[in-house]
Amino acid sequence: MKRLGMTLLLMGVFFTAVAQTPVRDAWLSMPDNIIGYLNKNLRQEHLDFVDMKVKSEVRNLFLSQGVMDSLSTHYLSVQLNGITRLQLQVLERRDSLPPVYCLIKTVSAPYSESDITFYDADWSPISHHLGLPVSSHRDSLLHIFTMRPDTMSVERYEEIKDMIDPVGLKISILNDGETLCFEISSPYMIKEEELMIRAIIKQRKYKWDKEVFNEC
Repeated sequence: MKRLGMTLLLMGVFFTAVAQTPVRDAWLSMPDNIIGYLNKNLRQEHLDFVDMKVKSEVRNLFLSQGVMDSLSTHYLSVQLNGITRLQLQVLERRDSLPPVYCLIKTVSAPYSESDITFYDADWSPISHHLGLPVSSHRDSLLHIFTMRPDTMSVERYEEIKDMIDPVGLKISILNDGETLCFEISSPYMIKEEELMIRAIIKQRKYKWDKEVFNEC
């Protein structure tokens, strides 16, 4: 009986520690209207399945199956349906200031396009982009995220850039949890066209320094 009591106590300590990780707290405190697909009960259900070490598959409010496929102390990722992925990152700040929540929603149909929003610890939107080159303007995106190879003429470079239409911006969080990867995307028509476009696309990465993002 004494051993059983100790086991239950240790289990309680373990689950309490798990429940208090920053990304779990952010995930559960998120207002329901921010995602739309998942209310708090369904978000909790995702976590429960992860804790049970089974596939975290939950039918969301739009009746599609979503899967939480990554969960760490400060980061989680959920495939909400066949074309939509949600990433949540808790960004720690200096001097014990409240964290910043980074929420990225990426829709891939027929090409990937991401929407990134920052929130304070009360889930109020932050109006600035913390050093990131976020733009919806086609020319600005092409200027930032393409580069002419030394072996390519200026004329050929401009021709290939003209092929990229429409232009999407795909954003992903890398494994270190503090670096964002930016890359433009477009619905390529044929393989040869895709190879040409890939030759001029420049992927850019930005690392969080606990205040803003800096290119790395």
